[in-house]
Amino acid sequence: MDLSQSVPHDKLEHLLYLQGVARDFIAFSGDVITTPLENRLQILTALGINPTNEEAVDQLISNCINEPWLEWLEPVSLCVSNEPRVNFFIEIHEKTESFSWQLINEAGEKLGADFSPVDCEELESREIRSRQFSKHQLSLPALVPGYYSLRVSNGEKWVSSQLIVSPERCHEPEWLVSGERIWGISSQLYTLSSATNWGMGDFNDLKELIALSVQQGSDYILINPLHALDNRFPEDASPYSPVDRRFLNPLYLHIQSEEEFQGSPAIVEYCEKNAERLKECRGKTSVDYTEVFALKYGAFDLMYLEFKSSHLAKRTARAKQFSDFIEAQDEALQQFA
Repeated sequence: MDLSQSVPHDKLEHLLYLQGVARDFIAFSGDVITTPLENRLQILTALGINPTNEEAVDQLISNCINEPWLEWLEPVSLCVSNEPRVNFFIEIHEKTESFSWQLINEAGEKLGADFSPVDCEELESREIRSRQFSKHQLSLPALVPGYYSLRVSNGEKWVSSQLIVSPERCHEPEWLVSGERIWGISSQLYTLSSATNWGMGDFNDLKELIALSVQQGSDYILINPLHALDNRFPEDASPYSPVDRRFLNPLYLHIQSEEEFQGSPAIVEYCEKNAERLKECRGKTSVDYTEVFALKYGAFDLMYLEFKSSHLAKRTARAKQFSDFIEAQDEALQQFA
């Protein structure tokens, strides 16, 4: 069924825009891809909206435009840090009333003041359902970029909103301002291949990549996030879906560099026993996360046993480093574990 025939396309496009349904997107190739109207209208249908009824579409467009005016604040406001201003909607009779605003930053610190809408710049007025409204701009003091909870009250009721404060402009390093050109390498660490890793790139591979890049005069290396993943499900391996950004993914460890690997006869036996599996893992054209996980965590278990007997049992300096780490991380480590 062609849902686009009953209502003019310009009205449908307006409603789709107001509902947040994007008309097009830019593909990785740089081409602008337009999503067919038919497909986008199916999204409206899934939202319970009938796009074949022109009267209903007109009413929805009107509601989308007018509803923000019916509350003092929009659900989310965006402003710049040096001159933050927030849209503030009131009925005409509220213009001379006394209001107060309060901001709470991410650290829980509060800031506030009293104000009257009559002292705020009026941007626009509108009649909605036989009621007169005006739109003002509430000026706030300069703020540090970040997220805030904004609350406005007249003593009888209050309305809250999230305020997102951005810098006036993006950071520009000195080399960019001066017109200098630099170059570097972008690499997904897990894709690096070497004769020593266990089927996916590790920190030793990164070390070698850094050395090679320096030799070629590179200014930087851009790599993927290294955050901890949910290793109970090895194939859920996207570095952009961490379970905890406070800790690193242990699969990136170059375990041959660790003391417990080098000093354990059990590890030597383990590597000899799994030599063929390791060779196959290194030779694959894509990362076999399930196999890499099995091989590395098998080694981790043996390395911990070596650590317990060689350090924890003897209360060595390395054992103290371990205890200090656990104490320093405290609740965060408990949550992660």
